[in-house]
Amino acid sequence: MKKTLILLAGLSVLGFGKNIVVGNTLVNTATNLQWQDTMDVPTETYLFEAAIQRCEDLVLDGYDDWRLPNLNEMIFQTNYQIEAAASKGFTYNFAPVAQDTWTSTPHATGYYGFANKWGNFNKHTTATYHGTVRCVRDYK
Repeated sequence: MKKTLILLAGLSVLGFGKNIVVGNTLVNTATNLQWQDTMDVPTETYLFEAAIQRCEDLVLDGYDDWRLPNLNEMIFQTNYQIEAAASKGFTYNFAPVAQDTWTSTPHATGYYGFANKWGNFNKHTTATYHGTVRCVRDYK
């Protein structure tokens, strides 16, 4: 219980930051991460290996150092978007999608984690599941 309270207090102090639209991307000021925010994200799906390759090959707004986000990064950003939509009545292209979105976080059973449209963790086999991809990079 004590650990949970400390974690929650830390999150409320940190806050979600805010998203700044930069070209075809969003920059979150709390995490200093720059997120792909293009219209193809909610419509194109990939197997896991293809998802990794999609991010490695992405050149967007002059940047070519994109990667697949880890589970914590994706959940944080997804939860921020849910909060923004609820409080401000709008979303970016980053609106949660119906399909689960790949992350780079492995699961003990050999599956890789997804963040779904509610900011929860799911796991799917890399061999058969097609998920959406939203690439991220460190914003400098």
